[in-house]
Amino acid sequence: MLHLMLPLLLLLPQVPTAPGPEPATTQPTPAYDEGPLVVEVSGIREMRLKMFGGPEQVQNDSDLRVQYRIKGERLRELSRFGNLILTDFTDDTGTQLLDPSIYTEQEKKFTRVNTMGTERLRQTGLLLVSRVKMANRAARQVKSIKGTVKLIFGTTLEKVTVINPGQFYGKNIADARLETIGIQARIVPFDEIEQPIPTDRAIVVQVRAHE
Repeated sequence: MLHLMLPLLLLLPQVPTAPGPEPATTQPTPAYDEGPLVVEVSGIREMRLKMFGGPEQVQNDSDLRVQYRIKGERLRELSRFGNLILTDFTDDTGTQLLDPSIYTEQEKKFTRVNTMGTERLRQTGLLLVSRVKMANRAARQVKSIKGTVKLIFGTTLEKVTVINPGQFYGKNIADARLETIGIQARIVPFDEIEQPIPTDRAIVVQVRAHE
């Protein structure tokens, strides 16, 4: 018996390859330390709380919180900054949502050292938050926001050593270098401080431009 072995060629239909996903376009990271110094609203959170039942009185925690971003090239020189103090927050129904009594005199004057560094400020800007009363449901937009924040800029660092600062308790610190650079520093007595601090471990210094 004769066996024949013939080559067999199969022609399969070509299935077009599905195109893959387009590579994601890399968006440039925004830099918030460029351009003029401006303030913008970067976020809003509204929370309404309604309690049902029970004779106990529950504090109303409904509120409206707004986050602001300060941006601009001068943030590279930011040395200290204070609290955001609003003077007006009105919705489009004409309702004033701000209670100005929420700010103490100490909060209005307080400033803190900028510990964030230039890189973080470049990535996020300076973020500040305000809290106001809940708007009526008839309101559709915010009509007016006004306020102030203290920003202190500086590019040079002055080191001043004060020996035994306790001797200036309640008085201005007498120092020739402070006088030369136009700085007035005062040790604040504890009875003038609104918020209690550990008196055995801290002192409060009020610093301002020399009058």
